[in-house]
Amino acid sequence: MVVTSEELTKALPWVLSKVDEDSIDEIMVKRNYYKPEMRSYLLENKILKFQGGVLTANEMLSLNKMGLLDGSNFILEDRVIVPIRSAKGNVVAYVGWRKGATKYMTVASEDFSKEALWFNIDKALDKAFGDKSSIWYGKVVVVEGIFDALSLDMLGIPAIATMGANVGSYKGEMLKIFDKVLCIPDTDKVGLRAVKEWCVGDNATFLYFKGVLDLGDGVQVKYKDIDQLCNLMDDESVKAVLLDVLSLGVRNYTYELS
Repeated sequence: MVVTSEELTKALPWVLSKVDEDSIDEIMVKRNYYKPEMRSYLLENKILKFQGGVLTANEMLSLNKMGLLDGSNFILEDRVIVPIRSAKGNVVAYVGWRKGATKYMTVASEDFSKEALWFNIDKALDKAFGDKSSIWYGKVVVVEGIFDALSLDMLGIPAIATMGANVGSYKGEMLKIFDKVLCIPDTDKVGLRAVKEWCVGDNATFLYFKGVLDLGDGVQVKYKDIDQLCNLMDDESVKAVLLDVLSLGVRNYTYELS
């Protein structure tokens, strides 16, 4: 059974009405988030765990018609719900996250395609082109993971995620609408290998973070991804680093953390 974007968009208010605000503490712990700003961001955007409880007969019937029923539960029960939207803001998929095995489960409409869609593109376009006086005007940051993009979005930075390790020619063409593109791949083997084949134009700079974050009192944390950096580094420092690298006009840059 194929669910449509219109059906997922129409169902979103119901889905968000069933998320549990009390799950925020668990999410903060499992994602290793510390900043109160991130807590507020997740609550405001209702990026929380779906806990629908006992569904009514009508709810079960509607979910079953869309192929979103798993037994007597919504298929993404007990997962953190992240809607995936098109550039126009229509919901084309839901992603359900939980820590551990099978971290991500995607409920996709016929309009969803990882090869043709950037996560968070609707918000990134607004941040990049909504205000000509913004320091981020015409700029975008490209990352791999959904939560990487959310962490940057929380800081007011236009950010989009590949939702996978690859960037093909179609998605590369989409990046040409931006004046400057900052690509921040993950530093694992998969990410570093895939980034060599990313189809991005001459307006792109690749930023690699290297080293450890010194948190003081002898505590040091090895860099993993931009989500972690946003969580542990001062907000204004993160913004300053990204803007400074964008201003260099180079293809590749390695930033040494200390």
